[in-house]
Amino acid sequence: MKNNLKEFRFFETYETASWLEHAVTSPDTFIELPWEDDDVRKSLCKYSKVSVLEQYIFSMLAVEKRISYRKNIYDLMPDDIAEFKSIFSEYGIELRNENSFNPFGDEYDEYDHFYLWFEYQEDSFVHLWEQITEEVFHLLFSNRGFLLDFNKSLSTYIENNSDIVPANYRNDNGKIKRASNLPAWVKKAVFFRDQGRCVFCHKDLSGLLSTDRVIHYDHMVPLNRWGVNDPSNIQLLCEECNLKKGGNHLSTSTRYKEWW
Repeated sequence: MKNNLKEFRFFETYETASWLEHAVTSPDTFIELPWEDDDVRKSLCKYSKVSVLEQYIFSMLAVEKRISYRKNIYDLMPDDIAEFKSIFSEYGIELRNENSFNPFGDEYDEYDHFYLWFEYQEDSFVHLWEQITEEVFHLLFSNRGFLLDFNKSLSTYIENNSDIVPANYRNDNGKIKRASNLPAWVKKAVFFRDQGRCVFCHKDLSGLLSTDRVIHYDHMVPLNRWGVNDPSNIQLLCEECNLKKGGNHLSTSTRYKEWW
């Protein structure tokens, strides 16, 4: 049996999730994704375990960190390197041998020391950002309000840049075709996240209390409104609520069951 447990340490995870909640309201931020990559563009159209949301988190995080490290050279000094070394050790990320790291030269400035070390160890930083991305995704995938904002902005970006959708995945209107099937792993994740209940009326859909319930896996942002086939755009609805929502409404519920 596959062990799908992942150890999270939550370094800068909540901080990153917080500023992403603000950033995602701007469709222009999606320009940071590597749209030249065929796999990225295809992930809009067919369900991928490396979701569009994860790719967005990593792209935004990498851009923000590179800018921050360069911009704040007067705040990041050699002493900060020791703190990062401790973080890398905690995450089990190896660093390059520093015998070859020699920042000293005619143009050397002590304020450049951290940034030069960052450039030298950039592969290790990328591995750290990848792990932070997994942790942030873990948090944000449970937040349907955020997921709706994410998919609204993404749909706006796609509508304005429809050429990023591969031609063989478009319908006659130029929008993304419905995927031929919804993978079992997507159904399982969404069912677990939404606790086996319709997100609007909270009707039990587990089959434990009633056997006459029909489960609908609904696109928060419909494909007809430039939505995508991505796990982040799927929610659990009962048949009645799904029929009421229809194919043109962009909506979800931000009501959750309390712990006690």
